[in-house]
Amino acid sequence: MQVLHLLLSVVRNKFTAIFIGSAGIGATDLYSRIADFIGSLTQLGLGVSGVRRIAQLYEEDPSGEDLRNGVATLRSWVFLTAILGAVVALATSPLLAWFFLKDSGRWAECCALAPLIFCATLFAGEMTLLKATHQLKKLALSTALGAFVSLGITIPLYATFGKAAILPVLILGAFSLLCIYLWATTRHYPYRLNFRHPSFRTEGLPLLRLGLSFVVAGVTTTGTELLVRHFIHWEANESQLGFYTVGFTLVVSYARIIFAAVDADYYPRLTAVVEDKREMNLVVNRQIDALVLLMSPFLIAFALGLPFIVRLLYTEEFLCVIPMVLAALCYMFFKAIYTPAAYLSIAKGDSRIFLIMEVLYNTVFAASVIVGYHYGGLLGAGFGLTIANLYDLLAINLFYAYYYKYRMERTTFLRILIQFVLLVGTLNVCLIPSPWLKYGIGGALLLASLGCSVQTWKQKR
Repeated sequence: MQVLHLLLSVVRNKFTAIFIGSAGIGATDLYSRIADFIGSLTQLGLGVSGVRRIAQLYEEDPSGEDLRNGVATLRSWVFLTAILGAVVALATSPLLAWFFLKDSGRWAECCALAPLIFCATLFAGEMTLLKATHQLKKLALSTALGAFVSLGITIPLYATFGKAAILPVLILGAFSLLCIYLWATTRHYPYRLNFRHPSFRTEGLPLLRLGLSFVVAGVTTTGTELLVRHFIHWEANESQLGFYTVGFTLVVSYARIIFAAVDADYYPRLTAVVEDKREMNLVVNRQIDALVLLMSPFLIAFALGLPFIVRLLYTEEFLCVIPMVLAALCYMFFKAIYTPAAYLSIAKGDSRIFLIMEVLYNTVFAASVIVGYHYGGLLGAGFGLTIANLYDLLAINLFYAYYYKYRMERTTFLRILIQFVLLVGTLNVCLIPSPWLKYGIGGALLLASLGCSVQTWKQKR
């Protein structure tokens, strides 16, 4: 299902590039980031705290009354935050238009984000239920169906109306996802709100207290991404923002298929063993091994095929993003290493540590990408991405080793080192002008990476 979702996203992005170009992609990304920022501010961290609480109730009794009340309580608070998000978007629309769109007269466009935020908040709540109750097949199926529907909405509207259809496409896409996720969740947990039930306060307030730190962390993350895009938009134009968006998408979005199981499966599994240091370290190191053995060959093959991939996924207009993507590919490699350990603070419910680490990372992220773009354009932004995740890799491993007694196994470290050398070698090979040398040496490095991954997989089995 994840592969199918990826393929459908590829088709959608291809037609988006054809019909609205780099400027349209830049505008779409800007609207989406504004909506994400308001959503992260008003959702009160329920996506994270909700998974933790519902997962605990599900483990105690998968069909019990406590679980049903917990689900109703979560939905009640999510519904209130959805209304709050829509109201905030309407109330701040002139300010948003002036600051992010460079024109306060475009306030109506920001008002149109209100229904998008409302629907997105509600379907995020339903997604939380699927994750917490381990309904991974339904989660994957809903994701794939959402991609089909999004494709059916995007192509005809962009083909007919061009950039004027950007906001309708975003709103209709969010509404469709909400309907799909409600179909998936209400079969087991009928939609019910319990504002008058005692659990609305007794269960809901602890969710909010745990979630408040995640609110700050979420606002910091989405605010940082929005700040970077705002800087590029002000310093250049929507076309340059579109190129950065495509480069970032190539680096991050298509590699996210490798991380598909982390949030949906690994986080609830880690939560169950987090108090046992031996089991905790075993689970984290296994997850690192799994991510690295999958990510490394993917990134090497991706780097070698970039000229073809950009033409296939977008148009020749976007070939200028290739240097940025090559400079930023280590961003995802580092992320594969530190992501399993980064979940420790969430699994333990240690919101203070999580918040500190997120704020520090986002500060480094914003500074490195903005400085990189200012002095080196798209290429500098690519190096900025890599520097940001290198910092996070070092910070998480050093601090969590001290605070949570997390230890990376020697064999895991050696596997990482081998794959990193192969990846860096490939990135240098991509600079060779001769295609025979480039693909000959690059193919050998890819085979070596695949061989290491397969050998690791056999040992783990």
